[in-house]
Amino acid sequence: MWKGLSPLSLRTLESFLALSKILNYRQTAESLFISEPSLSNQIRQLEAEYNCQLIDRSKRQIRLTPAGEQLALSATRIFDEVQRTNRLMYRFNSANNQRFTIGASGVHLVFPLSQELQAAYPKARFTFAETFNRDIIQRVTDRSLTVGFSFLDTVPKTLQTSGVFIDHLVAVTRVEDPNFNGVAQLSALELLAHPLAVLREVFYINNSVTQFFRFAGIAPSYTYTLESYHACIDQVKQQSCVTIVPRSFFDSLADPTLRGLPLAGKQPALPMGLVYLKEESANPIIRSLKRMARDLYVTGGRSH
Repeated sequence: MWKGLSPLSLRTLESFLALSKILNYRQTAESLFISEPSLSNQIRQLEAEYNCQLIDRSKRQIRLTPAGEQLALSATRIFDEVQRTNRLMYRFNSANNQRFTIGASGVHLVFPLSQELQAAYPKARFTFAETFNRDIIQRVTDRSLTVGFSFLDTVPKTLQTSGVFIDHLVAVTRVEDPNFNGVAQLSALELLAHPLAVLREVFYINNSVTQFFRFAGIAPSYTYTLESYHACIDQVKQQSCVTIVPRSFFDSLADPTLRGLPLAGKQPALPMGLVYLKEESANPIIRSLKRMARDLYVTGGRSH
């Protein structure tokens, strides 16, 4: 006898909704920060609960069955209503007019969400701070930041995290630079043939770039070590050089004079997400920020 969806299956339903938009098990599992077998088990649990097939696995590219399409529509309405309820009830929160400070390792991660946040929570006073990863962790700990949007693999267990997406490194050059005509990707060795601009050592991304070279057995030498992603991009435009930045930042530029080249060879993944105090886990703004960020960077077509 069918009993319907149990309360404990809401997280499973959220996983299904992400899969219904991405239609790729590996990419969906990465975006949810779970393993691919775990995601597969969740989907099969849903199919068992509803006693019908939700995913058509008969072809290489998975598709939703008619039942899956209907469930995706219903799930979207469910979670939209949850968010609407959270926002309505937030009006009765005695602390809803307090300052909400968001720190980011790159403001491109939160600026696209700022207007949507302000519209959803008009009584909140939002401020944004761009800083580096270690500073974000420290400032969340000492409560000078409400939440940070940062790299997650160095966050201590004393803090709460919510994964959003997996970012990757990309080499950026000028479209008109003849040195890269016909080049589809760049290896570590090929990169060393050009002047390199990267963020200085205090930034987490510098360690990731250096690790990419070390995976290839190379000790890198950087021509320019700078203070911001934009400074690295300016150097590319002014000089015949290359910079290495997260793809999310490059995509946010939408600059037709620049091209992003994938890196050939092994490179570290960059898990991105929110970091906050555990007692803030029920904060409706943090919940909304997480969903907005996932909609933008994963289900909204900017999956990395």
